Amino acid sequence: MVRLSIDPKSPQPGSTQPNRVADPNEYYQPIEIEEPPVRTRNCFTCGCLPLLVVFVLLLGAYFFLPARTNILLLGIDRTPDGSAVGRTDTNILISIIPLKPVVNMLSIPRDLWVTIPGVGENRINTAHFFAEANQEGSGPAAVLETVRTNFGVTVRYYARVKFSSFVEIVDAMGGLNIDLTDAMAGYAPGQYNLNGEQALAFARNRTGSDDFFRMQNGQFLLKA
Repeated sequence: MVRLSIDPKSPQPGSTQPNRVADPNEYYQPIEIEEPPVRTRNCFTCGCLPLLVVFVLLLGAYFFLPARTNILLLGIDRTPDGSAVGRTDTNILISIIPLKPVVNMLSIPRDLWVTIPGVGENRINTAHFFAEANQEGSGPAAVLETVRTNFGVTVRYYARVKFSSFVEIVDAMGGLNIDLTDAMAGYAPGQYNLNGEQALAFARNRTGSDDFFRMQNGQFLLKA
């Protein structure tokens, strides 16, 4: 009897197995996959810079712009000697809210009876007259203080215009264009170009009405 010993590493009869055990690492080499570089984007390359600038501007406006700015527009009546010693027949409180933005106007009746500091009770249009007669240049401050005392509104800015200066300003602008949808201040509906004298007459017109219509005329010209 012949005993045959079979090498376990040798191929079996009829087998296609190779003479040696294959090393899997010999046929399967690891493949290195390079990861794409991480691209960092900042505000300057991703287009966020304009949004950042707008945000900073809005934030600055919120903290640094005043919530409300009040301006008192004073129209001085004609004076014989051409000085500023006159009554304020036009008193318009202009309130500007820049963050909305909104501009409001409130006309104060010239014959409104109020308490004038240092003078007593009188019509509001005389506050400027008494102060200017006592000390030149003090009229506007007296009106601002009168408004604060009677209405509780603090006004830090003013614009004082003589009626004669108003005429010159309108003429220098080439006139004032208005578009009336209804009859107003003696004018029929339509479009007009008013010179200085006509604009002043329009603002002061009270034909068939009262002082409230006159104040409405003045505000209409400011909006034109």
